[in-house]
Amino acid sequence: MALGIALDMLVDGSAEGRLMVLSQGLSFWGGLEPTSGMIVDNQHPQRGACVGSRILVLPAPRGSTAAPGALLECLAAGRGPAAIVLAYSDPTAVAAVLAASMIDLPAIPVALIANTDVLAQLPDGQQALVSQGQLMLR
Repeated sequence: MALGIALDMLVDGSAEGRLMVLSQGLSFWGGLEPTSGMIVDNQHPQRGACVGSRILVLPAPRGSTAAPGALLECLAAGRGPAAIVLAYSDPTAVAAVLAASMIDLPAIPVALIANTDVLAQLPDGQQALVSQGQLMLR
């Protein structure tokens, strides 16, 4: 049986993949290598992990105005996440995904988790589905 967690969809869509629950925020500009999808921020606990095809769960936004470009590059290279689930609204993720859809790249869902208390309970690596305002754990 799937467990559903309510999401507020910022960019509609559906995606399936394994959760990558980050313990700290990640800046897409400088913290993510766009052509590989690898976390390269030397200070990040998940340095060396690849976000490609994962449902990326971010506890806090980090980054600059260049972050959408870096995430867009990652999506264009086919190394981006399958979906992004945010604890706090981050316009950089939304901007990158909207730009991707404008240049005929596949857009990914971006959502805000409705109850941030469940973040600590999300199992990293768990198979999940983002669809219709729900994060469903498999």
